[in-house]
Amino acid sequence: MKKITKADLITLVNSATGASFISLDMKSEAKMRKTGNPYVGAVKEVTLSGQINFDYANAVNNQLEREGNATAGTFTAQARAWGTREGNWITHNGNHYLTIKVQNSSDPVFFFEGKRVDKTVLEPFLIESKKPHTQAELDKPVTVRDVNINNIRSIRLFNEEYQVV
Repeated sequence: MKKITKADLITLVNSATGASFISLDMKSEAKMRKTGNPYVGAVKEVTLSGQINFDYANAVNNQLEREGNATAGTFTAQARAWGTREGNWITHNGNHYLTIKVQNSSDPVFFFEGKRVDKTVLEPFLIESKKPHTQAELDKPVTVRDVNINNIRSIRLFNEEYQVV
């Protein structure tokens, strides 16, 4: 596995032209309620697979069409609420975020103070992601994540695997 810096990662991902398939391993602080939570600071590790450099409106319209929805072809994406697009990245407050259309996600693995913790122990404190209201007509929503570059541990792109150092 090749080792690359975050600057190299930005350049590598920006070299993708057209929709490209990607897989990445990420590690981030779990989104949790803090009140009464003895596990504040727990870490979540997950692997995401999907596409970068895709057109969101096309993805939603294609899904509407696959589901036989009469509104297929009429969806228009709203303007991005935060950040500025620079190549395949979004920049915001000095950070870079990679937008990925998630097609597959591993089950998250949680750690607290370096020890693995079963998800069932953390469930009372975990915050669930909300479904986008713009996709209310879809049976299977188009899942998009903006992944902070600081959370990316490794990436598979162009039939190569890279460890981010």
